[in-house]
Order: sequence, then structure tokens, then C-alpha cells
Amino acid sequence: MLSIANKITKEMLIINPKTFAIFLGLLVFASCSDAPNKADLILSSSNVILMNADKDAEPLSIAIADKEIVWIGSIKEGKKIQGKHLDYGDQSILPGFIDAHGHASFVAFSTQVANIASKPVGPVNAIENIQSELREFINKRKSQTRRMGHRNGLR
Repeated sequence: MLSIANKITKEMLIINPKTFAIFLGLLVFASCSDAPNKADLILSSSNVILMNADKDAEPLSIAIADKEIVWIGSIKEGKKIQGKHLDYGDQSILPGFIDAHGHASFVAFSTQVANIASKPVGPVNAIENIQSELREFINKRKSQTRRMGHRNGLR
């Protein structure tokens, strides 16, 4: 009777190599995730636009480490990453999008107008500041037009 139990146990321990390979592959696949364990910042939104033709927008998380996007994947996987999490709900996120327009023409134009912008962009924080900025601008323009030889400058 003991030999029958021994034989059954030995046979149970012998596993078909193909079955073992499939089992091992499934185990590795199930335990693997390309998501990092830690990131500086993890952004999540139900409206992430990846700028590809396949989909308009989808719910995703984005992991950022050292100011670089290191991973994009499901929100479920993103929640497992250690770091500061920000959930933007249904607000859109465009990871990697660089707004490459310039303001050179605006800067050139702005040298020709009074700076009456409020702080932090400009010096204005009260009506008196607007008045003094406009007076200073007009006086500066008067002196510039006279130096250039124009008779019909600002008055």
C-alpha cells in the first residue's frame, strides 16, 4: 500500500514540460507590469489624448520621473505606482504635447504700448498705477518723437 502512495506522489510531481512552460509563462505574464514602482508624479484623467489616429481620448494614467514621461497605462495600474497622484477627472491631458508658438511679434508690439497689465505681468495694482503708467508712457513717447524729428508727436 505504501508503494502505491509513493508511485502516485511521484507521478503527480512529474509535470508535462509543455504544460509547465505554459503555466510558467502565464505566471510571469500575470505578475509582470511595465508600470514603474515609483514616480515623482502620476497624472490620471478619463480624457487623455495621445495624438494618434486610433482613438480620440481614453482614461489613462501618466507617470513622470525626473521631468520625463516614463510610463502611460491604465488608471488601475497607475494607482499602484508610489508617488504624488493628481486626478484630473474629465479634464483633458495631452502628454508630451509641446506648444511651439512664439511671442516675438507680441514682444515687439508691446514696446509700442503702455504696460497697464496687472501684477505679476505688469506694475498695475490700482487705478493710480494705470494713470501714472499712461502719463509716463505719453511723456516718453513725446520725447522720442521729438528726437526723431516728427512735428506731429503725441501731445
